[in-house]
Formats: sequence, structure tokens, C-alpha cells
Amino acid sequence: MKKTRRSTTSFASYRLFELLKFLSNNSATIPEIIEYLSSIDPTHRKYTSITVYKYFNTLRAMGLPLKKKNYKYYLEKLPFSFNFSKDDIKALKIMSVCAEHMPEKTANAGITSLIENLSSKISNDKKDYYKELDIIEPEFKDHTDKEKKLISEFEKYSKEGLKVCVLYRDEKTSLKNIVVDLVDIIYKEGKIYFNVYDSLKGCIINIPLKQVVSLEQLTQKSKGVFVPTTVTYKIKGRLKETYVLRDYETLASTSESESVIVNKGEDETELLRRLFGYCDLCEIISPKSYKEKMIEELDCMLKNYA
Repeated sequence: MKKTRRSTTSFASYRLFELLKFLSNNSATIPEIIEYLSSIDPTHRKYTSITVYKYFNTLRAMGLPLKKKNYKYYLEKLPFSFNFSKDDIKALKIMSVCAEHMPEKTANAGITSLIENLSSKISNDKKDYYKELDIIEPEFKDHTDKEKKLISEFEKYSKEGLKVCVLYRDEKTSLKNIVVDLVDIIYKEGKIYFNVYDSLKGCIINIPLKQVVSLEQLTQKSKGVFVPTTVTYKIKGRLKETYVLRDYETLASTSESESVIVNKGEDETELLRRLFGYCDLCEIISPKSYKEKMIEELDCMLKNYA
């Protein structure tokens, strides 16, 4: 008999905590609560409204006020809430607004689920602040049918693991055709980029979505292993004193006059543009192809003043 009593008590506690967890994330009617408890009960017990009301009384005795609105019950005060600052709540709201407009379905679903989970843990005294925040919508919210189609194709081809031929316009509006491995879709400064790997050059490229003309799936399988080109350069003078390493960079060596930096994985165009802006305070050491591209850029600039 004692074993049965302990077992009954154990199941009752289990059901109570399951109800607490359920109401922490949902508002529900009595029939919905009965349906939920029945679905998780391994003993296949039949629940009634009387049983549910008993659980309600126990929750109230624990200091958890239950409220009712439109026949739905919910916890007015959550037992587990995070002490979010107003900056934290603002960041959540920004993520929420951005997620609403993300055309990438997988990322949209994942971020939305995370935000719903976190926002449900905001303390009651700050919930109104979260609801009333007015956040400017991101620039990438408006997409043409063509852009939506390209994003959908990128997701599909990426899952299938085959190489893709990308036709796009470069900065000079010339058409280019490259065979790449699809890596990711990235969002940067309000714009969308296709993050791809060019195995022939061994470099990561960020192609702006608005410059992509088409994607063509090939039969060649993507290896899924991306070994980006290692770019080495040295910096000196005041740049050396104030320079902050980026995510892709490591410090190879340093002295009083200069520092040598190794870069792996930064977009080729973005890296060259950044190094070009450092003028004579930066010098590319390797590879030779990057040095030649820098010389080509300088020659084009000099032609403007010839």
C-alpha cells in the first residue's frame, strides 16, 4: 500500500509540474488543459475539470496567481523569469522584427521560436515595455518575386549538397559565371548576401543578392569542406598601434615597427577594399594573386588622374 501511495503522489507531482510548464508558455481553456494532460500521462488516466481545478488551487497555494481571459487560463506571474534590462528587451524586439521579414524559412522559424521562448520569460513589470517598443523595419523586408525564388533555390540546393553555377553582376555590372559550393545566407548592414566558396581560388565570396541573376544546380557533389585562401599582410605606424583583430584574423608576429597578420575566410572583395583603405600603412605579403589585384586597383585609380 505504501508503494502505491508514493507512486500516486509521484504521478500527481509530475502532472502538476507539467501543468506549470504548460501554462508558463501557453494560455488554455479547461478542455485544452485536459487534452494536454491526457496526452502526456503514461497511465492513460481520464481527467475532468474537477481535477484541473484542484491543480489550480495547488498552484495558487504556491503563490502563482492564475488569471482567466476569454475562457483561457494563464499565469499572470511566471515562476521563472529573466531579469532582462531594457537594452536586452530592445535587442529581442529588434530580432523579432527582423525575423518577421527574413525570407530564409529555416532561419525564420528558428529565430522566431527562440524569441517566443525568451520573450515569455520577461518579467511582468517589463512586458508592456516590450509590447510598446516601436522598431524600424529592416531594409531587406521588401523582396521581389525573383529574389524570393533565388533564396528558396539557395536553401534547396544547399540541403541537396551539389555544386551550383552562379550568374551575377560584379561591381562594374559585368556578368560573371562561377561554380561554387553554397555555404550560407548572411545578413549584413540591412542587406542579404549569398556566402559561397570558390574552390578554384580557394576563397569565400559574399555575393549581394541584388546582383545575382540566376542559380543553376550541377551534378557535381559539393565536398562540404572549405579551405579558404590564407592572406598574410603586415601593418605599421599608427595603424599597428590602434588595430583590432577581426574574426578571421590571427596575429602571426609583432615587433616595435610592424605586425604580421594572417587572414583566413574573409570575403575577397571586402578584404581588398579594407586593406586598400589603409594606404601605405599596410602591405600584402602573400598570396601573389592578392598582390596583383591590389596593383590592378591602383592602376585603375591612377588612370583617373592621368
